[in-house]
Amino acid sequence: PGVRREARVDRVIGELDAGTRLARVLVAVEDPLAQNSTDAAAPRLMIGAFVEVSIEGREVSNVVRLDRAYLRKEDTVWVHEDGVLRVRPVEVAFRDAQYVYLEAGLEAGEEVVITDLSTFVDGAALRIRSRDGEPLEESSQ
Repeated sequence: PGVRREARVDRVIGELDAGTRLARVLVAVEDPLAQNSTDAAAPRLMIGAFVEVSIEGREVSNVVRLDRAYLRKEDTVWVHEDGVLRVRPVEVAFRDAQYVYLEAGLEAGEEVVITDLSTFVDGAALRIRSRDGEPLEESSQ
């Protein structure tokens, strides 16, 4: 307790565990057996040891956060644009369990189509409805 070692994330192993929602991460520690350490209290780490880890990430800026359910096949998003459906390619900067963070292809304030459509065509006419099902606007298309 109270002793620490510095490491770097080498890679994520596999996917999130379905039960715990935790990821397995491989970290690399320079001199894991502390053979070259001048600190007598430096703990020795054995292969496969479980340790408590704090990982500092970097801030993601200039992105649009979108629910993962609205990211479509081949990293596209459906957008309502001037009364029609547009299929827009996007660039994903990061994905977490609930959201995707888009760095290009979608601007803040644009209207994303959240209804699942079994068949769709880029340029198809759209009607916007309120949450209670009443039409908000009619497309002239």
